[in-house]
Amino acid sequence: MLANLSEDEGVTSEILATTLGIKLSRVNHHLRNFLDAGLVYRKK
Repeated sequence: MLANLSEDEGVTSEILATTLGIKLSRVNHHLRNFLDAGLVYRKK
């Protein structure tokens, strides 16, 4: 999955959920925790 990411484009939570085979709500929950910890950043 990481090999498919570009430094400039990123990835959506929908793509993560589909790729990982888990619910979007679970992805968003964990992404929010990663954001709070400073491990990922959000590009709007």
